Amino acid sequence: MTVSLRKTWSVQEAAGISTVLRQAGQPIEEAVVRIAGTARAHGLVVINHNVRHFSRREGLEMADWLAVEGLQR
Repeated sequence: MTVSLRKTWSVQEAAGISTVLRQAGQPIEEAVVRIAGTARAHGLVVINHNVRHFSRREGLEMADWLAVEGLQR
């Protein structure tokens, strides 16, 4: 039961992210939406170098695994 409920939260988050971005004229790949939805639903940090894709998600914490502390980009 817990797994099903958590899966539902992830799907709902992913659908919300996809809808908001589509309405803003910024569609995104399904895989990115699923990763973002899962992370947001479970309060996880997405660790990825693809800052451009993940930075457009409100309420999603992300870390660039290649960033060096103090480095200006």
